[in-house]
Amino acid sequence: MLRSDHILDTFQPGLFTASNLLRALVLLTAIAVAAVSTPEAGRTGGHPAAQTLPAGSQGAGNPEKSTRAGEETRQDMLALSPSWGRTDRPPDPDALRRLRSTTTPWQLEVVYGHWCTDSAREIPRLLAVLDGLKEASPGVRWVAVDEPKERPAEVIRRLGIVKVPTLVVRRGGMEIGRIVERAEPSIEALLVGILTRSGNPPHDPPAETP
Repeated sequence: MLRSDHILDTFQPGLFTASNLLRALVLLTAIAVAAVSTPEAGRTGGHPAAQTLPAGSQGAGNPEKSTRAGEETRQDMLALSPSWGRTDRPPDPDALRRLRSTTTPWQLEVVYGHWCTDSAREIPRLLAVLDGLKEASPGVRWVAVDEPKERPAEVIRRLGIVKVPTLVVRRGGMEIGRIVERAEPSIEALLVGILTRSGNPPHDPPAETP
């Protein structure tokens, strides 16, 4: 780094000439440029200071979605994730008619995460199916899990939850099938298949008379 004593060395006795003045001016300019390009403010121990990230850049949305865990009502679920009340895929009417024709009661236990993109896709579709079943809709237990999938520990352990959403289908308290993570071709079609394999399958109701 250039220092002021370098300038003093320029002015030796009897050498106060125009060329020496020019050299001194060049040295002063170099010192000024070096001072501007090496700011000491913002440095700690010789390392650049840590940057502060703009607000919102460390994670968007409601942080409660990552930690919410435990049994919920449908109203609780939609209060935290209101967009789940709208579906991008209306249920198939024929599959709904077959599900409504089931005479043996069945139940659902639905495990999901408010933080989970797969849950954000499938839960709205499931809600549309349940609404389409009307009075034939099964009893549903809604259970949210936290993002590490550690809570609620009892549910995760009992059901062996690895991926969400997981829809567990039961009849008479016994599991007869489940839908995990992605429902293809659709939730209602998979439910028809599960109930069909378990006995007393859904059937095609009589055609409506015009």
